[in-house]
Amino acid sequence: MSKALREVSVARLEPLSSHMLRIGLTGASLDDFPQGFEGGYVKLMFPAQGDRPIARSYTVRSFTAELNELVIDCALRDHAGRN
Repeated sequence: MSKALREVSVARLEPLSSHMLRIGLTGASLDDFPQGFEGGYVKLMFPAQGDRPIARSYTVRSFTAELNELVIDCALRDHAGRN
């Protein structure tokens, strides 16, 4: 799969436990996201103070083309900010 930059927005947040959060991401840039990519990974880029964004890898839980929604699960930490 090519490294496509895609701008997405948070569509939903679903707490799974006190330490896990399911995040649904959506955006027009997901129109051509591949089917059957569950278990693959995506990198999310977060703005940072400085020149380089912070990149983190997340496993794709699911993608629903009809909703244009990419779902990832995220472990929650005890401190504020990005890890």
